[in-house]
Amino acid sequence: MVSGRGMLLSGAAAVLASGCQRLPDVTYETEHAEIGTFFDAPLCAGNLAHIDEMIEDLGVALDSPLDLKHRIYWGVEGVADFCDFDEFGFEADGCHTSRADRSFVTLSSLVHELVHAVGQRVATMDPFFEEGAAYALPGHIILDPEHLGLLPSTFVGRSYEEYLDKDAASAVATHFVRFLIEEHGLAPLNELRRRAHYGSSRDRILEVFDDIYGMSLADLETSWSLRAPLAYNTIIEHPLPVEQWDGDALTVQRTLACDDVATWGPLESGPVSTDFHEQ
Repeated sequence: MVSGRGMLLSGAAAVLASGCQRLPDVTYETEHAEIGTFFDAPLCAGNLAHIDEMIEDLGVALDSPLDLKHRIYWGVEGVADFCDFDEFGFEADGCHTSRADRSFVTLSSLVHELVHAVGQRVATMDPFFEEGAAYALPGHIILDPEHLGLLPSTFVGRSYEEYLDKDAASAVATHFVRFLIEEHGLAPLNELRRRAHYGSSRDRILEVFDDIYGMSLADLETSWSLRAPLAYNTIIEHPLPVEQWDGDALTVQRTLACDDVATWGPLESGPVSTDFHEQ
């Protein structure tokens, strides 16, 4: 459905996950971020510019302040040591610790964790909406047909432990939140963040949702199940520049200088964009 798998963790959980491993020193500072890396190779100017662009875009999208820098620890290996999801049966490639306000990322999980990081400067939402937004804003989304019969209300109002225990929760959350954004924009979702943050009772979430959207969650999930397309393209994207596409081959010509904003590196894999509507 989306690339990468990351989540929001409490600060305590991150400390337990990291054990005695030492965090890398902060070696890069941009307008909006302080960055330490788990590898020796340099982060190139393209990556650093991309981080600031994403934080600025997300600050506008989520109506969140940009006055404080975000602390980011970037790796290819080493990130999983700070993101312990073994009890849920998977290894995350990123996480954000809300209490310590730190993000542990790989390239594939970077934007997902930045959604958490930027949004939690206002408040952390109920896990269904928090994780749904973190996947829905940067990701290309396809709903697996086997999840068509599942209803969003099934997953709302759960603890993070209960939410993560349900394999289909993220798939349904991502697609439903994207449907909400397409139908109603981001403003209602941002208001939901402010008024029904993590820890609110299920009844409180449903009451606030009804007040903000002008209809119940049950009514909107019925509309979603009847009208939403299976696939959505990404909302927020900064693709790498493409020189030439002749229908059969992709040609990119670049002089690789790490201090050039057109240069990205290191990459554990190349960024790939796919237009599902064309397919």
